[in-house]
Amino acid sequence: MNNCRDEIFDPSLDVFKVHFNDAPIVPGMLLLLTELQRRPQQANLSTHVERLAFKSFVRPGQQVTYLNEGTETRITSDAGLCCSFSTRAGNPVNAPNFTDEPCLFKTPIAPAREPLYWFLPEQINLNEDGSHAQTHIDLQQVIAHHPFLTQIPDPTLLILTEALGNLALALQQRHAGGPAASYVFAKFDALDIDLKRDIASAPVHLQTRVNHFGSFLAWDACAWDAHGVRLVVHNAISVKRKIV
Repeated sequence: MNNCRDEIFDPSLDVFKVHFNDAPIVPGMLLLLTELQRRPQQANLSTHVERLAFKSFVRPGQQVTYLNEGTETRITSDAGLCCSFSTRAGNPVNAPNFTDEPCLFKTPIAPAREPLYWFLPEQINLNEDGSHAQTHIDLQQVIAHHPFLTQIPDPTLLILTEALGNLALALQQRHAGGPAASYVFAKFDALDIDLKRDIASAPVHLQTRVNHFGSFLAWDACAWDAHGVRLVVHNAISVKRKIV
């Protein structure tokens, strides 16, 4: 069954003060999260998102239309296609093989983007060649330290995806030997999402592997806690930001 609805993201939300403060745009993960939160939860099943692609920016206050056709969702505005993806119920999420890569070298990092949208600690662990990074965060503490997140219902997906992407930025900054360029999400081949658990005061471990550095970043990532894997990112592409 096909259905269509309009959505306007409230310009007064504080997230637009940090994403980005020079040119506010709706975070791509918020576009996805807004759709997933409208769907009934399926017990013991994860959500599998495929071919998530961002084509144009959505501004706060701009009306967009969500069109669902079977498993496919397209988000459009008067300027054309903004975002598209497909979804289905998935199997229990398993960690990818690269999470076995040892990250033994601790190093300090500085935010490579707006500090209030960084979500990472001051130190991370790296593997020997600087292509993998690992750390952990406490979701309750992140939300407590970033009050704008309380305006977003269940912001776990946004926090984890942005933090994993920020690990890629930290690796790019080290690879470049200086400040990293500003990047934005362009596409994800797939996301396996299991976020139905409560936001517990326990560490969530994050690991990101960058497969390509430079004008675009190609990366995979995983987030897990003591109860299992919460999010796996398959072949994400981040590109240098050009906002006009």
